Amino acid sequence: MQNLLYNISQVLGITIIHSLWQGLIVYIALRLFLTATPALSSAAKYRVSYFTLVSTLGWFVVTLFQQLNQYNWLSTTALQITSLTLPAVMQQVNAPANQLYFTIAQYMPYLTMAYVVGVVFNTLKLSLAWNSIYRIRKNITDGGFENTIKHLSTKLNVAQPVKAAFSEWVDVPCVTGFIKPIILLPVTLTTYLNTDEIEAILMHELAHVKRNDYLFNFIQQVVSILLFFNPFARLIANIINQERENCCDDAVVRVTGSPFYMPRHF
Repeated sequence: MQNLLYNISQVLGITIIHSLWQGLIVYIALRLFLTATPALSSAAKYRVSYFTLVSTLGWFVVTLFQQLNQYNWLSTTALQITSLTLPAVMQQVNAPANQLYFTIAQYMPYLTMAYVVGVVFNTLKLSLAWNSIYRIRKNITDGGFENTIKHLSTKLNVAQPVKAAFSEWVDVPCVTGFIKPIILLPVTLTTYLNTDEIEAILMHELAHVKRNDYLFNFIQQVVSILLFFNPFARLIANIINQERENCCDDAVVRVTGSPFYMPRHF
């Protein structure tokens, strides 16, 4: 059992190292693509960026299985050495390549341990965040936007019923829930925005509902947890977040014909 855990730590550790240069290649390819296609719509940029992040995780998983298949670092068979062959064997062990291997291999269990701790920690953070969202949904005040929501939903072709409510626990507008979405608005929203601006914000949040962003954002968060160690995965996630908001802003502009300032909440 101990040998099995050691082998797994070796495989996962080397996979994590490979994922760093893989993430760099994917991120550079994405940036070059976006730079070469400035006229691309926000929706297209979002899809390409999202696919890039998922591909980074896919490459990580493929590499993990490849390493599992190729792994033979720890032999389980007794080595038969005679006195005549011992000098040759020792010469191989002392070779620079083998010395480098032994130097790197001894740190793999620690790297794997750090990865597992990081995944568990980030999973707990996500669980606590979802628990907070659940409690916020239980403490909301009806915003009286039922007719406005129906009217705006018709404009955006949003068939799913959506509710809008005020919450003292949010600082910026946001959408929570996939099956029964609720638009949460800060209680101070009406003090510094007029009716048209509030409608633009509601329309922006309805665009998130129409695009199923709540679900796709959850998937993105899971991917980000598995790749939390990879800075290039974080950079790709930042691009996704930006383009997600741009997509909803574009939807508002297409319907209203005039852009409004909408607070960002991702």
